Amino acid sequence: MSGGNESNSAPRYNRREALRLGGVALAAFLTGCSPRRDTSTPIPKQDNTTPQVMPKELPSQTPELQVQGDKFVAGGKEVILRGAVTNHFVYKTPLEVFKHDVDWLKGNGANFVVVQWNAGFLQNPAYILNLANACEYAKSQGMRTELTLHSRGLKPGSDWDPLQIQKVDNQIVKNWDTLLGDPIIAERFAKSVDIFSPLSEPNYNPSGQSITWGEWKPLAIETTSHIRNLLKKDAVISVSGVNYGSDAWNIFNDPLNLQNAAVEIHPYQFFDQRQNTNFKAFVQEMKKRNMLAFVGEMGHDDQPAFVENQYDFFVKNGISFAVYSINSSSDYPSVLLIKGDKVTPNGKKASKYFKAGK
Repeated sequence: MSGGNESNSAPRYNRREALRLGGVALAAFLTGCSPRRDTSTPIPKQDNTTPQVMPKELPSQTPELQVQGDKFVAGGKEVILRGAVTNHFVYKTPLEVFKHDVDWLKGNGANFVVVQWNAGFLQNPAYILNLANACEYAKSQGMRTELTLHSRGLKPGSDWDPLQIQKVDNQIVKNWDTLLGDPIIAERFAKSVDIFSPLSEPNYNPSGQSITWGEWKPLAIETTSHIRNLLKKDAVISVSGVNYGSDAWNIFNDPLNLQNAAVEIHPYQFFDQRQNTNFKAFVQEMKKRNMLAFVGEMGHDDQPAFVENQYDFFVKNGISFAVYSINSSSDYPSVLLIKGDKVTPNGKKASKYFKAGK
């Protein structure tokens, strides 16, 4: 199996070095680049125009996921999610690669997959169908799924630029309205997806300045309202922290006030030692207040010892998490598979922790 969820991305980008040199936030704003994406290498197009039609009947025995206090629950029992991020649909990777990676996750004890999508492809109906097919396939394999908007082509209607949206405005509401505008498609996502995330890693406000929790929260709530109106009124929502998902501390002063919702944090190493983005302290405070926080991304180019320390903390404290990422063509420390079949040291290590969460 060739390719992967970053099979068309450029070589590994070292976040710590970039941040050490300074100006990363400004560079990201000016160029539209996420600190985890080096777009100096053009991304070749792949054939994704023939969507596979998946069975309409999905497993009915899987209890519906809900948020109760500081826990995910289903059928009256706590559910701890362990898995990985797939950004296959950020890069328009063929569906077969996604299925291969879901099979690997399932076979190695995982029960969770985060599916990131790119609004730059929304004008291609086959893309939307394949995204729905992917979520249904994960569901058919007994996986819990989060669907999150992570990227948007910076030119309306274009699919050449799979970069994270940087200026956060009500365009994300329009993106979700487009994705879920067909009632049949909306029903498919409603049946196959467990968690919906309005936007992964909001970073900048419309003026180009770092977005605050106070600016992000009302837009997250507005987007949630649209998602729920198009799907079901009690759909589970995860709201990302700001600053590359690292910071949601202001939720304690400015509560989210959303039912059946969780806060999603991306505790990368660079941010971890800062007072306002220390994940362990944050999640402990959330638990004290009977509020749910979980990890929607972790790892990437963080040091292996730091990543293993996080795994230990997650398992000890019953925290749901997803590793970034499942499959890549570039050998950065936390990837689980290289080009589909080669299991990395972190892939072997992560498997142990996936099974600990069963």
